[in-house]
Amino acid sequence: MYAELSPTCWRRRRPARAYQLELESLDTRAVPALIVPAPGSPLVESGQQPASLSVAFDEYGHGFARTVLANPFTGQPTTTAEPLLTNRMTGPLTAVPGVTGPGTANPLTLAYRLPTPVWPGDVAVVNFQTGQLSDLIRFTDSVDTLSITGWMLYYSSTGPGHPTDAPADTGIPALAFTPFTQIATEFGVEGYEVIQYAADGGSLYSGLSGGNVLPFGGDPASVPEPSSLILATCGAVVALGSCWGIAQRT
Repeated sequence: MYAELSPTCWRRRRPARAYQLELESLDTRAVPALIVPAPGSPLVESGQQPASLSVAFDEYGHGFARTVLANPFTGQPTTTAEPLLTNRMTGPLTAVPGVTGPGTANPLTLAYRLPTPVWPGDVAVVNFQTGQLSDLIRFTDSVDTLSITGWMLYYSSTGPGHPTDAPADTGIPALAFTPFTQIATEFGVEGYEVIQYAADGGSLYSGLSGGNVLPFGGDPASVPEPSSLILATCGAVVALGSCWGIAQRT
């Protein structure tokens, strides 16, 4: 008597196949470079040449902007000059819908309305002596059904040694440093520091802590270039430091 064998018992097994996985090297020459504009760089309408934006501002809500836009047909530059509107005209700070305050990621602070949309992002301002974070400039945009508006938010540090008499003295919100965060240096004496930050396309942001950066009586045409205003401020800071040194020696 023979036991009946199941077909699975005598079925011949096939030898296992060996598989080899090879990774091809990536030709990086075929990958385009990723270029991210610096925060605060102007965004212009399609068909226009990149704009150059020069801004002078302080922590009290005084600001001025000069915009240079090249004509796409003639190449001739067109320059406009205007004071900047803020969320503090005559009273306390007010929230900018969709930009600062409730419902946004930006705490209430001094906000400048820029003449052009800008590339968003943060600029951390560090003190040239201590290397500590002293201010934060945050660029963002608001969008409605008809247009896009650029905004510059100014946060200034608070605490011991930092007076809180200016609208921008609201403290610095949580800052997550990313590869796109820019660094600017603040120099001068306490209460009279100068900030300069260069964005793309020759755009320059010049800030002053303390006093009015625009003593021009409301006429934008009579205002010099923001860089000239800051240079004059630097001269005043140097003169103040020289006088202080003389007083210490005598």
